[in-house]
Amino acid sequence: PAPEKPTIEDPRREAERRARMARHPYLARHAQVNELLQRARAAIARGEFAAAHIDLVTASQGDERNQEIKALLVEVKKKADAQRSKAEHERATKLEQATDMTGALAAYKTASNQDPKNAEAAYAVARIMSRYNLAVKESCTYAQRAAEADPKRAEYQLLLAKLYEQAGMKQLAKKHF
Repeated sequence: PAPEKPTIEDPRREAERRARMARHPYLARHAQVNELLQRARAAIARGEFAAAHIDLVTASQGDERNQEIKALLVEVKKKADAQRSKAEHERATKLEQATDMTGALAAYKTASNQDPKNAEAAYAVARIMSRYNLAVKESCTYAQRAAEADPKRAEYQLLLAKLYEQAGMKQLAKKHF
């Protein structure tokens, strides 16, 4: 049989059907995941890695099997941590210049812990802790992190050697001297 001619009600019924389908749990979730993924990509393009990370975490909860989201999430988390670490390092530098050593030490620790490859922040923690004779073993940990992240910097190796010597680890100190 020949198809019937569309009536006036057909566009209304079509719109109602589309609205119903948009509310369908599976289809709505898929659309939301796609929207979050697009927002995350736009945030990445703007360099807003923390915002992209939030959107990607939410999207991964909506679609746990999506490998693209998982891969982006790993990449963005590293960049967001590095970005936060850099901001915290800058704040710590300002606090140190203002002679707020307690605040500077806390901020340097945060910067170093957020990005373990931030050698400058780890060195600053070890330097300040060494200057004020605070927790030699913990100072060694940060100095070692700095020396491993940038092994060619002589001041990192020297501070690590001095801290090892203070901690009674003569062989390790000798190696770094």
